[in-house]
Amino acid sequence: IQTKVRDWCQSLSGKYASITCEKSTLPASQIKNSFLRESTESDLLFITSSDVFLKPFTLRFLAQKNLPIIAPLLRPAPKHSDVYRNFFLSADESGYYKEHLDYYDIMERKKIGTFKADCVHAAYLIQNKYVDELSFGEPSSPWDFIAFSNVARANQISQFICNEREFGFFNFGVLQKDILIPCVTKNIDREDVREIASRLNPDVNSDANLKKYLEQFPVDTYSLFQVNEDLYWVDEKWDWVKSHYIKKGIKWEPQIEELFSKYVKAGDTVLDLGGHIGTHALSLSRIVGNKGAVHVFEPQAKLFTELTVNVALNNCENVHPHRVALGEYEKIAHIFHPCSTNEGMAMIGENGEAISMKKLDDFNIQNVSFIKIDIEGYEIEALKGGIKTILKNKPVMIVEVLPNAECEQRLDFIRNLGYELSPLEDYNYLCIPKEKVLVREKIEDVIIL
Repeated sequence: IQTKVRDWCQSLSGKYASITCEKSTLPASQIKNSFLRESTESDLLFITSSDVFLKPFTLRFLAQKNLPIIAPLLRPAPKHSDVYRNFFLSADESGYYKEHLDYYDIMERKKIGTFKADCVHAAYLIQNKYVDELSFGEPSSPWDFIAFSNVARANQISQFICNEREFGFFNFGVLQKDILIPCVTKNIDREDVREIASRLNPDVNSDANLKKYLEQFPVDTYSLFQVNEDLYWVDEKWDWVKSHYIKKGIKWEPQIEELFSKYVKAGDTVLDLGGHIGTHALSLSRIVGNKGAVHVFEPQAKLFTELTVNVALNNCENVHPHRVALGEYEKIAHIFHPCSTNEGMAMIGENGEAISMKKLDDFNIQNVSFIKIDIEGYEIEALKGGIKTILKNKPVMIVEVLPNAECEQRLDFIRNLGYELSPLEDYNYLCIPKEKVLVREKIEDVIIL
């Protein structure tokens, strides 16, 4: 692939001031920042990614607009989710998506034109005279396009989204389901919620924060939605996963779900670190069956409560929710939300909701065959606290590792535990013990005569 890309760039060398093609393991933000600083020979810079497909007229059309930063409106590739575009018309104080009355009209091209936006990404044309004031953030920034748009707004450099033509597509990893099932009617009151949470988590009475939260739980803001065979109890607050997927009947991370069916079997004991509202636990519950077990770890009071209700609604008696964060040491920690529109994107920090943190090893869970980890940058600390469990059981793992300055260091830590890693979509990695890889290779080498 690298050779083909290099040959393609070489064939275009006469059409642009410069084209750089090189392999790098540096964080994307660092590569893009270098590009900004080095690209001084032309009036315009165009930045895009490898999963964007543009029609030939796009660059010329955008250049004629003569705007500081302009992006072409891109549609998700056919058969992919049709609920996302490459712009935020409005952004919250952290730079993430915020609802705007005109967003869907512009997204669906009911309103045609070039519109000022708080954030554009995936593909954009930049006037060179603004380059010195722009940046894609530090290597530790979770999302470089958010950092870029934040810097642009801070320096009063306007960003625009253009939907005057059908410019092209970009790959978005969530497949659109054939049938969207609307809200299901079923009443759940506050007493039901307390009973479910207490039954599934006997420690509720000693968990003062959760107990207080349940007493004030806003049940009137919740409705039931169905995604395939699963029921989800979801509130009316706008949230990335719930609003873009659950409420539209779309399964979250279907590519991860496909791997469950390959690496998890009936009777297995599996762990779900970062359980959210049960988006993966419900599927794992069906796969492992009555003789298996799913241990789900979710520290946030709100998400944990929703998780327990969803587990009860779907009769998942083999799912065991734990309201704790997992780390290297047992302590009281704090969790905060850098993004107000994505409840799952919560990180360990100095301030925020007080939570209990424990070591995975202290749970003494036996015969663990599979672990899914999505805990926003705290995965290595959790693995260190579960090192005995990992080395004893050598489970297959799917681990999200964000692309920041510590990315390679974190991946090396997992490799040093005896794993081979394969990259998946959305910064996830499939981690398979080396001994299982060797066994598979030996089986494939056998020739039966």
